[in-house]
Amino acid sequence: MKALLALALLPLWMTFLPEADPGCEEQNERQTMNVSADSTEECGAAIVYTIEDNMINIQGTYQNSGSDAMQVRYKLITEKKGASGTSSNSQGGSGMAQPGETVSLSKVGLDYHPDNHYEITLRILNDEGEVICETQKTISNEK
Repeated sequence: MKALLALALLPLWMTFLPEADPGCEEQNERQTMNVSADSTEECGAAIVYTIEDNMINIQGTYQNSGSDAMQVRYKLITEKKGASGTSSNSQGGSGMAQPGETVSLSKVGLDYHPDNHYEITLRILNDEGEVICETQKTISNEK
């Protein structure tokens, strides 16, 4: 019952934030960039999270390393697997990033249990909806 209530309330927990939490943990992050085979630029997308009071708070951010302001389109996908089953959520939107600025794109809060397995993906999209940048994070106690 708690899981169903949490899923029903999940959209209410999502909000836009002005900046990323600098004190969050980071584990198992993988970034890829879909620009060209020889590109060595960093992606700019990041997933940050904190765990407090049996909640995992996940935030997707983007840092504009360019010299011009940029409209950022994104998709944040979360998947939680545990003893009670699997749940997933996907949300997208857009935001404006000034040169050198790191912007918070989205925040999601989920019930946290150390035995659960969480997969989070943040995709940055171009105007045609194609993925130009992707970062993934796994949060799990599995060895």
